[in-house]
Amino acid sequence: MSEGIENPLVLNLRAFWHEQHGRPADALEDLARARSLAPDDALISNAFGLCLVRLNRFRDARTAFQEATRQQPDFAPAHFNLGWVSEDLGLLEDAREAFLRVELLDPGAADPPARLAYLAARTADHENGRRHAARALGLDPRHPLAHLAIALCEFEDRHLERAEARLRQILSDGRATPLERAMTRGLLGDCLDAQDRTAEAFTSYTACNREFANLYAPQFAVPQHESVPAYLSQMITYFKTTDVSIWKDKSPALPEAGPVTGHVFIVGFPRSGTTLLEEVLAAHPRVCTTGERDGLRAGVRKFLSGAESLEQLSRLDWSDLRLFREMYWRELRELGLMFDGKVLVDKQPYNTVKLPLITKLFPEAKILFMTRDPRDVVFSCFRSRFRMNATNYELLTIEGAARLYARVMQLTDILRPMLPLTMLDIPYETLVRDFDNCMIALYRYTGLDPSEAEWDPESRAKERAIATPSATQIARGVNTEGIGSWQRYAVQMAPVLPLLQPWIDRFGARTD
Repeated sequence: MSEGIENPLVLNLRAFWHEQHGRPADALEDLARARSLAPDDALISNAFGLCLVRLNRFRDARTAFQEATRQQPDFAPAHFNLGWVSEDLGLLEDAREAFLRVELLDPGAADPPARLAYLAARTADHENGRRHAARALGLDPRHPLAHLAIALCEFEDRHLERAEARLRQILSDGRATPLERAMTRGLLGDCLDAQDRTAEAFTSYTACNREFANLYAPQFAVPQHESVPAYLSQMITYFKTTDVSIWKDKSPALPEAGPVTGHVFIVGFPRSGTTLLEEVLAAHPRVCTTGERDGLRAGVRKFLSGAESLEQLSRLDWSDLRLFREMYWRELRELGLMFDGKVLVDKQPYNTVKLPLITKLFPEAKILFMTRDPRDVVFSCFRSRFRMNATNYELLTIEGAARLYARVMQLTDILRPMLPLTMLDIPYETLVRDFDNCMIALYRYTGLDPSEAEWDPESRAKERAIATPSATQIARGVNTEGIGSWQRYAVQMAPVLPLLQPWIDRFGARTD
């Protein structure tokens, strides 16, 4: 190549060398060039996707894997990579289809049925979870993910001692990957919690989160990576000191109607009940929900990066904002959503931080703000296994979760009087205690006829493949078992209660 001759195979090999030496950006450059020289080479497209994953560009990686499967439809590794990256993005149906394809292409491999087993188990489809797991274990009797899928089914069926024994066997076997080991420790914590062995459960949750922290520290705990609390502090400082008048007024009247008949954003904080609220609205035939698919990426990158970009956003006229509004619709369509003529419900708890952008782009949208006892929220976040990103990385300790919660609520408190919000607070405790009446009120608030809704939580959890940790809880139906659950861990929660006290007072939770 130094003599001006380029070969895609050599570029691919050099890219591998760059990756081995911790230079994924250089590897990506070589692979991009190799793709331009060999645009139909599935091996190169697959390698390009894997490199994008290492750079945390999962959506772009998914596109590369899709291209590889088109270039060589019988290339099983590309289908498998498409499966797990789709799963990581929360596109569970796409993941399932990809793994089923790999099963056909490589019937002797245990990984695809194990992946299918865990996908089914986490969406409360226990019959298929056990069926796929049995196939995987027939090929590899010690496969950790297949055993983890069965343990999850056993846990949900309340065969707690059996699940606990299986989980401990996974940990002692030594074959589990760091990610599988973390998930195993987390589910073991749930088993111990269900047996009221709270001290042991807390130890297991802590060990689970330590595994996650070690695994993702190179991405999110490095000096050049701004922490989410620091970013939120910058936003709080900006909105405390900015001119209120430039944010107060709604955007001018829209030049044309959007593709939807209604637009609702569900915000709040993870584990506050946002998934339940989304599923309630999704039970209506005129509703399309996003399932946490993100259509705001372009606007966030452009306008929520700091004080200067926020100032730019505050002063934009409609001709500028319209472009990013259209990007939002296009992004969601590319993610497979069909919302034309429907009420679009965009649920993402962390969109709370994006309210300045949302109100500028969609002044006609309604906001549903989910609230819940902060102590229940924080402890539930600590014990949940989320798809990891910079924000969820903060939830791996009780202190980090409480600090993040307090910053988000502080920012929301500042934004409420500043932005022209059409916002309704939905207390989780009220929703689950007076469910039928709340459902009717929610449908009417969003312009829907309550009589058309069909609420069947168990079938919804299976059919919609809910991608959040709430899936199995949704399948069990609406109940009050989560109210006050933090109290069994009052000793462990004690250090963060002073930080949470203003929000405990605000949302009317008991302080006993």
